Amino acid sequence: MKFRFVDAAADEVDEAISYSLTNFGLGDELNAAIKEAIGKITAEPFRFAKRRDGFRVFNFTRFPYRLFFRPDEESETVIFYAVAHTSRRPNYWKSRV
Repeated sequence: MKFRFVDAAADEVDEAISYSLTNFGLGDELNAAIKEAIGKITAEPFRFAKRRDGFRVFNFTRFPYRLFFRPDEESETVIFYAVAHTSRRPNYWKSRV
């Protein structure tokens, strides 16, 4: 499947990588982890648990972030709505739908 990020989620990717690089020197590792996650998700998007709200989520093991997404079978595209920090307010991103 193809993929795309909503604008706000794309901004969150940049912010997360920048923050991880500046504060912990782990920007490259987070970037690689995000790319790997995108590969796994686009290869098998329906293997990830579907939440009651219809979103699917990918949890990183090394970083405190989650990717919230929905696969669209019609357009064969995975749409990423948020790259959310696990310690921030939950569901802040839902207005992006």
